[in-house]
Amino acid sequence: MNHFKHLIFTTVATIIALTAGAQDIKYQMPPKEIAEIIMSKPFPNVIFSPDYTRGIIAERECALVPLATLAAEELRIGGIRINPRNFTETRVSFFNTITLLDVATGGLTQIAEIPSDAMIRDIKWSPSGKYFCFLNENPDEMELWRVNVTDPTPKAVKINRYKVNTTISNGNAYEFLDDERIIYKSVPSDIGPVPTPTLPDGPVVQENLGERNSVRTYQDLLSSPFDKALFDYYCTVIFAIYSSGETSLAGPKEVVRDYDISPDSRFMMVTTEQHPYSYMEGHNSFPSIREIRTISGETLVVLSDTNKEKAEKALRDKAPKDTSAANIPEPPLKMGFEWRSDMPATLVWREGESSPPPFAAPDTNADDKEEQPEKTFTDKIYQCSEPFNLEEKQLVLAPEYRIGRITWGNSQLAVYTESSQKQKFTRTVAFTPCDTIAPKHILFTESTDVDTLGNFPVYGRFWTVPNQYGRRVLYTDSKCSHLFLNDTRRPDENGDRMSFIDKITIKNGEIENLWSGAAPYQERVIGITDFNRLKFISERQSISEVPNYYAVDIRNRKNSHRQFTFFENPVPILSKVTRNFVTYKRADGVTLSANLWLPAGYDQERDGKLPVLMWGYPYEFKSVAEAEKSRPARYNFLRPGYGSAVLWVTQGYAIMDGISMYIISENKDKEPNDVFLSQLIMNAEAAINFIDSIGIGDRDRVAIGGHSYGGFMTANLLAHTDLFKAGIARSGAYNRSLTPFGFQSERRNYWKAKEVYDKMSPFNYADKLKTPILIIHGQMDNNTGTFPIQSERLYHAVAGHGGTARYLQLPYESHGYSAYENVMHMLYETDAWLTKWLSPEEVAKVKERQQKEKERKDKAKDKKNE
Repeated sequence: MNHFKHLIFTTVATIIALTAGAQDIKYQMPPKEIAEIIMSKPFPNVIFSPDYTRGIIAERECALVPLATLAAEELRIGGIRINPRNFTETRVSFFNTITLLDVATGGLTQIAEIPSDAMIRDIKWSPSGKYFCFLNENPDEMELWRVNVTDPTPKAVKINRYKVNTTISNGNAYEFLDDERIIYKSVPSDIGPVPTPTLPDGPVVQENLGERNSVRTYQDLLSSPFDKALFDYYCTVIFAIYSSGETSLAGPKEVVRDYDISPDSRFMMVTTEQHPYSYMEGHNSFPSIREIRTISGETLVVLSDTNKEKAEKALRDKAPKDTSAANIPEPPLKMGFEWRSDMPATLVWREGESSPPPFAAPDTNADDKEEQPEKTFTDKIYQCSEPFNLEEKQLVLAPEYRIGRITWGNSQLAVYTESSQKQKFTRTVAFTPCDTIAPKHILFTESTDVDTLGNFPVYGRFWTVPNQYGRRVLYTDSKCSHLFLNDTRRPDENGDRMSFIDKITIKNGEIENLWSGAAPYQERVIGITDFNRLKFISERQSISEVPNYYAVDIRNRKNSHRQFTFFENPVPILSKVTRNFVTYKRADGVTLSANLWLPAGYDQERDGKLPVLMWGYPYEFKSVAEAEKSRPARYNFLRPGYGSAVLWVTQGYAIMDGISMYIISENKDKEPNDVFLSQLIMNAEAAINFIDSIGIGDRDRVAIGGHSYGGFMTANLLAHTDLFKAGIARSGAYNRSLTPFGFQSERRNYWKAKEVYDKMSPFNYADKLKTPILIIHGQMDNNTGTFPIQSERLYHAVAGHGGTARYLQLPYESHGYSAYENVMHMLYETDAWLTKWLSPEEVAKVKERQQKEKERKDKAKDKKNE
């Protein structure tokens, strides 16, 4: 036996007993090489100042937390999870340390008086870059701290007088109004005692009176009046404003969903949540009021009130057609309120028809109708300024087609997108705001049809810079003659996606490429520091080089990249393994790909064929060309996390990571999922045939695994093929009737596509699932569709039909796993499962059983034919 096989299979004796019953076991550790990788330090984050002269290096010692952290008291209400001790949202990532970085020199400055045992999050720079702030969570309070980076010895100072409330943060628990003033959501000091449960005075009732209300399946919803009381208690906030050491309160106590400060910081647009709350949807779908206020909290105008609008619509709908109420014209729908980022305090909005309901295909709830000509000018963009009388509005733009995104520049220039569903295009247009006579310039047009040839261009996004208000606006020259474009998705000659910077001339749409990334690096533009000489900050990495930051000057050909961070390889144990990007074809000629990892020191002639672990995730496409363009990145440096199959390259396995699992429509009129199973199987067969044909993988010892939709993929492959000897299905959904209003890219509902839903559900084929399957699920998974009952029912079904299955439930875990004890044990179980079922001895036993079963069936068939 060669040394790789010996490495894998000498631990067979340590495998835990596999039985159909429940088992009480203690947490275990995976092999030390895997544990070492998991405990390695995650890559640092760098948050750059607005002018890119400084950065904050934020680091975390370990990506995992103790199980006790997850086990702490937690409320799951309104679609969010709350720590009731300190009024924070739980399960949010954080940093332990922060260090100040000088971009010019690469020098590092320690920040004094950082709180001990820090749990830092939401780091933000002030508009000028003089200060930065961060939140720090401690057991009883979320704190707000500020650092003056211009001090000779920068130190952190706690500035919040009131406890910060982050239960509904949306990334803006606090915001800079200017360098010296900061607004934050605080816990009211007179909030009173926590509501206590009482005996219900009646049942919980839900009712629908003929309205369509098709929503996807959600977890952590309200379920009782007591839940509603808790939601109000923990999510009620009052705005606090810190200024020069003093703190004042602004506005009433309320449940704030979101707020947006005007660029000049004189006004704020606030959205508050209103009763009646829903038992079917999360808090973001609760009734709401949106209004404009002064920064001190005085309400100036109500922009929308969904309860009032719903009542008015009901009145119109119910009124007899010949009454005055029925003849009142429906007011134009106002939506998409936002501040113009290039103006001090100018409100803009869209008026027109409502958008189609989310998750619904055009024909989901309608019969076929005669094709109608496409409407034009369905939307108009308006604006107004103080005192924000929406009737005294000014027309900003009247697009020809359905409006999309607007990116503001200045009073002379902005850019918008508009799209035509009928003509299948989206075009990007430059215009002069509020000047309906000035000519518009079509910058480029993109097809939204199926890319059958794979040659649709990638234009990217327009580059924006902070203006005098600290808001991001289009960068252009003084004559407004050109703009810059940037993205990371433009394929090079080999089909690998690369970053680029382009310059586009507004007058004629002519595009000039100024810079493009090149192999063997993966590079991302962070910030442009000089548009004339094209100097910029980039993050660059390769297969062998960890991500680091560089000051780039493309005119300096001798030293175009000056490195100013020097982060080291956190996983040196992987430095000697081999990684290759491989391509292969499936039976219908579609080119597939994967990253193939081989153990350190592997010699094909000496070591022969290896056991193989494949890991994948299905994606849907409308054409072959679109699918083949989506291949995984091959020039990134990998620090495997707990969910990566690459961990097992340290145990002697060949790893095919990111195997292509393309599900491609047969034609434009068909949906990809109409051929889900046949193409899923074809993808798997191609991967096994490839690894076997190059003499590296043993086709009789291949396991398949995946997380979420990848777990769903795994169960389907095991139920419909005998290609694999084992499977690992993590946090998947296996019965599609439990996600009846769509999943992934499937927009048809269960009743419109029942055959597709049923055929794609491995639960329905549990009697055919005989390959050993390890089913793993977090007990508190709140991801849409992947409730823990999905795994529980699959396990019961497989076990009930005599299949081989093991069901691992991870206490307190959500859709992703974060507790040290759970993650290590999950990896231990996965390693044990692979070792058990991919051992040569077990494979021989399986073959023997299969042969005996074949002989039994042949005899029965012969006897029947006699």
